[in-house]
Amino acid sequence: MGNRVLAFLILVFSMNIVTSSFLQAKETALSEGVQKFYESGIERERLKKGTGRLEKLRTEKLLEQFLPQPPATILDVGGGTGIYTFDLAKRGYAVYLIDPVAYHIEEAKKIGKTVTGKAPLGYLLGDARKIEMSDQSADVVLFFGPLYHLNHADREVALSEAYRVLKSGGTLFAVAVSRYAPINSYLKKGKMTPDLETAIFGSLTNGQFEYRDAVFYSHYPAELKKELEQTGFNEVSLHGVEGLGSPVTDENIVDEAVFQDFVRIINASEQDESVLGMSSHIMAIGKK
Repeated sequence: MGNRVLAFLILVFSMNIVTSSFLQAKETALSEGVQKFYESGIERERLKKGTGRLEKLRTEKLLEQFLPQPPATILDVGGGTGIYTFDLAKRGYAVYLIDPVAYHIEEAKKIGKTVTGKAPLGYLLGDARKIEMSDQSADVVLFFGPLYHLNHADREVALSEAYRVLKSGGTLFAVAVSRYAPINSYLKKGKMTPDLETAIFGSLTNGQFEYRDAVFYSHYPAELKKELEQTGFNEVSLHGVEGLGSPVTDENIVDEAVFQDFVRIINASEQDESVLGMSSHIMAIGKK
């Protein structure tokens, strides 16, 4: 009888381990739609032209303004193929690129072999909800993507992970998609389509929409700030990334003089609460 009870307990214990492992694997897996979205290589050229170029330049400006001095340790979580990782490494930062898409990690490794100067310290396949780094090991965490595809509960987990790995006084840079981002897409296209209409009203009413079969979650500025503050971050500031330039078509900012005019206007209005939500991307910067 005793042996049967012992065998039963061992079986239950084993099943719990398997179940726990399954749940953990499920928790850290991206949806098939999101995986395919990024495996298509959509991010490869997006930040090199038009409003994508504007997004990159403005992001770099905010990093320049708020990053600590090198050689601070930076975790670029959801960093894609390393569009910011490599530049930061060249500047003397100790950078780790972490991304849940295997395609991105492999592409980043290829790029890393071609760049000159200091390389990232590591390329890690991983999820913002389970960052494989020690407690208080980083000076900075970049979330330039993870919040786009996580529901509210998963965002709480991811933000708590960022808080955990940051040193006291460390900084989180977290970017969210604005609830008005699909409207900017409509203004650029100049016409309404059924899919775009669904995205616009889904974002406005539920903070959720689909683009190319990938689910995106969107924020009002106050929602983003509240999520960081509820995690424990303080001194949270909000900044429009593309700002007033968000609804402008790529064709309108091909001219370099016009582009620089946009940048000056956006730099001057990036924290204006009356227009923050209009920016397709909103950056929250918080301290631990």
